[in-house]
Amino acid sequence: MNEVSVTITAGEGCEEHNHGLEYRSKLEHTHDTSKDTVIELVPYEKSYKEQINELMKPYIKERNDYTLKRKAAAWNRYNSGQIKTKPRNRDYPLIGNDYYTQHLHDQMRNPKTNKMEQIKMFRSLIIGLGDKSDRENGKITKEQALHIFNEFLVRFKKDFPYFHILGATVHLDESGFYHMHLDFKPIYERAEDMEYIQKHGGGLRCGTGLDETLARMGYNPEQSIINERDKVPILFNAMRNKMYKNMETIMNENGLYLMYGATSIKEPEKDASINMPLSQWQDTKDKTLEMQHNMNVAKEFLKQDTVDEKNIVYAYERLENVSSQLVEMENSPKSRLNKNKIVVEYHVFDQLTTFIHELKC
Repeated sequence: MNEVSVTITAGEGCEEHNHGLEYRSKLEHTHDTSKDTVIELVPYEKSYKEQINELMKPYIKERNDYTLKRKAAAWNRYNSGQIKTKPRNRDYPLIGNDYYTQHLHDQMRNPKTNKMEQIKMFRSLIIGLGDKSDRENGKITKEQALHIFNEFLVRFKKDFPYFHILGATVHLDESGFYHMHLDFKPIYERAEDMEYIQKHGGGLRCGTGLDETLARMGYNPEQSIINERDKVPILFNAMRNKMYKNMETIMNENGLYLMYGATSIKEPEKDASINMPLSQWQDTKDKTLEMQHNMNVAKEFLKQDTVDEKNIVYAYERLENVSSQLVEMENSPKSRLNKNKIVVEYHVFDQLTTFIHELKC
């Protein structure tokens, strides 16, 4: 039984890093950079600038048409004597079609930090499959990884229809774990008409915020299924939780079992529980790995074509073992310092409880 971890992280996003062969050939961590090692799962036929400008063009045209209509109406009122002042061009500005350049350096104030931050032109995710050793020892093959990433994209497009994929690239020219860079532009349409929008500050009849787009697609804030419960529910977690569950389904269909973010090695600068004592962190992760392994063993037995009574009993015992460990953890929550140096309690891996109930029904 092959058990493999999956990581889904939000990145800054770099078009040149993801697609530029010449650029990648100069990087220290790459080798044999070619079209055979930089695989475009979504054809990269146009730059992100061209793609984003094409996506925004209909909304810009709609806004400009409405502005010209208002200007023409003003001229009609002037010519008929209803107003005495000629309409001025500056009162009816048109928007250029190069949306990308115009908004590349837009900023907004972060309400939490009260600092000005750049608004992202597009969003980027890094989907990781397994680790370096899984790739080197053949636990995951290149063919398996590419198939899983392709299936993941199919489900991503279905689950997030307002996310317009700009690029999806797998870098085989790196010696680390199999991973895909997924870049997308969130766009949702507003229900209001242009007249209402014009009266309330103008703009386009669409929005590009990640949270707003997720909300328009019906997602609600969730707690992460791979992090501790002291985290505040956010919309990004709803998005990532959905992607994790999709990855698990796809991997099961391809003979692999997912391990939710569990790792046996602590990286102090990256680990969310940086303020947790190493012994406590290691004990928590060891128990989590054991519980997830027991669940995967149970799934393996229950999905067999012929499940005899012995296998059912064995699988049930595994689940009972996980259940008892969950109860133990629930009754003895851990604690650590959060980013504000406040001691908070947390429980480990919410999704385990849900999966146990699903498997036992």
